Parts: sequence; C-alpha cells; structure tokens
Amino acid sequence: MRRVLLADATNRIVLSTTSSDIGNLLPELTATADQFWRTTDLTNTTGKFGVLAIEFSTAPLRQAHRTAWHLGLRIAITGMAVIVFAGVGLGFVLTRRLGHLTRAAQRVTAGDEYVAVGLRGHDEMAQVGRAFDAMAQQIAEDHTQLQESASRLRAILDTIVDAIITIDDQGRIESFNPAAERIFGYTVAEVRGCNVTMLMPSPYREAHDGYLAHYRDTGERKIIGIGREVIGQRKDGTTFPMDLAVSEVPLNGERVFTGIVRDIMEHKQAQEALRQAHDGLERRVQERTAELAAANEEVRRFAYIVSHDLRAPLGNMKGFANELRDACSVIQAALPTALPHLDEHQQRAVTIALEQDIPEALGFIRDYQDLLVSHVSGTFP
Repeated sequence: MRRVLLADATNRIVLSTTSSDIGNLLPELTATADQFWRTTDLTNTTGKFGVLAIEFSTAPLRQAHRTAWHLGLRIAITGMAVIVFAGVGLGFVLTRRLGHLTRAAQRVTAGDEYVAVGLRGHDEMAQVGRAFDAMAQQIAEDHTQLQESASRLRAILDTIVDAIITIDDQGRIESFNPAAERIFGYTVAEVRGCNVTMLMPSPYREAHDGYLAHYRDTGERKIIGIGREVIGQRKDGTTFPMDLAVSEVPLNGERVFTGIVRDIMEHKQAQEALRQAHDGLERRVQERTAELAAANEEVRRFAYIVSHDLRAPLGNMKGFANELRDACSVIQAALPTALPHLDEHQQRAVTIALEQDIPEALGFIRDYQDLLVSHVSGTFP
C-alpha cells in the first residue's frame, strides 16, 4: 500500500498520507503496471459524504508472483520427473501385458481355438485379460459347434440324391453338390463362377438371364418358390427332364438363389413303359374279346345246326318208344292165353321182361329224350 486518500463529497482530498495531496482533487484512479486503486464510497442516511481511495503498489505482488512461479516450476519439474519414472515403469508393465494380449489376439485371428492370456492381479489389465480369456473360450466353443454343424450339413449335402445348386443374383454358380456332379456330369471346379445357363438347353438358356433381370427390377416371380418340370442339359450335350424348385435366401445383404434338381428320366421312362404296357394289354383284351366273340358265334352256329339236326332223331326216338310201348301192351293183353303153353321158367322171364325190364327201358328213353329236348330247346332256340 503506497498511500491512502480521503475526499469529501466534491472529490477534494481532505486527508492523505502524503501532505501534498491535501486540497487537491482526487486523481484519475486508473491501474498501471506499477500500481492499482481500490475505492469505497462513504455514505450515511443523508447520502454520499466522501470517498476513501487506497493506492497499492504492484511490485510486491510481482515479486510474490515470481517467487511462486519459480516454486511452482520446481514442483512441476519434480512432479514431471516422478511421473516420467513412474510412467516408464508402468509403461513397461503395461507394454508387457499388452504384448500378451496382442499375441493372443493374433493367435485367435490365425485360427488357434484355445488361447489364454493368463494375466494375474486385480488391476484393470488383469480384468481385461480375464475377459479376453473368457471371450477366447467362447469363440473356441462357438467355432467347434460351427464346425460340427458344417460337417453335418456337408454330410447331408454330399449324400442327398437331389442336386443342390446355389447361384448369385447374376446367375453365377457358387456351390455344386456331388449329386449335381453326378446328374450333370460336371465337376464343381468346372462350373464354379460360370453362368447357370450352361446347364440348360435352348430356349431356356437364352431366356434365363432375362428372368433374373426382370425379377431384380420388378420383384415379380415366375419360378422362384414354385416347383415345375423343365429340361436340363448334361456335359455331353444330352438333355433330360427334371423337377426344379428354386428358393431365394437373403445372405449378408445379398441375394442367393438355391435350386433343387431331381432327375426324373427314369420316372418318365417308367411312365412310358407303363403306358405302353397298358396300351398293349388293352389291345390284347380287344383282340381276345374279338376272338371270344368269334368263337361264341361259331358255337352259336354249331348249336343251331346241332339243335336242328337232333330234333328229327329225337322225334323218331319218341315215335319208336311209343310203338314199343304199344307192342308191349298187345303182348301183355295176349299173355294170359299164351302163358299155359310156356314152362315155369319161361313164364317168369316173360313176366319180368314185360312188367319190369321193358317199362324201365321205356322210362329211361322217355327221360333222356325229355332231357335232350329241354337242353336243345332252352339253350339253342
């Protein structure tokens, strides 16, 4: 503090630590590099009655600032040195642990399934290491499950009897299972990356890319999701009928189309053989029917002839039987007169013949005649 000034209400100095200031007006109280002012208005109930101004020198403050700056600088340098040494030591430890993590991560990236960092302690790096170990273990387990799933899927695709072909949205072949190799005659190396139209004859080959482009532009489906019968072409150029079912599979933001193909050549051949066998059997039935109809007509003609040829003999037989019956009646009427002239044995023989043998023969002739007449009349009118 350099000086103290007390001024009245008109800013005229009435009291000062420097006697030369008394009676003068308060100077302009502005701060400079060497000094600055602090002022306070003096008031009472009637209002302002004076001003108290105190001038301070900046030299002590500058000296204190320089002292504090130098002290702070020494403290900062000392602290920085401590921090540097501590940082170097900590950095060495962190670098070693980060090196473990880096090498472990590189091994996981390279495909090593079982990786463990094994950091001990309770600090943050140890926690990161344990988290990494848990993550690596989970990755190993997931990788094992994926390998098992892939193996099962590959076994299914390799043994399935139907061809399974996948293409991208440009029609390029991406996968070709063993059944497809067997059906079309190509190896997977020969078809991968080629357009699927190589498996089609004309006009399917020329129209296929247009179908794909139309579907990409409009979303209108013509075969996707719908199974139908089409014609395929083998490597040797031969064609064959096949059932084709196409489905769309979104994969990683891209369109993949899966086609399932079944060779129905044997089925078609079996159908044709069955149709030919049916037609042959139908022709044989018609021929046999015609033969039976002709044979039946021959039998009818024969029966007609036989029936007419038998009527006359049957009529004659009936007449002869009636005459024989009449003759027996005459003999029986004359028998009492003739019997006395016959011996006992002759009488018995004549009586048996007239009363038993001849009537039984006439009855048999009559019955057989009636039977023949009924058959001829009933069957062959």
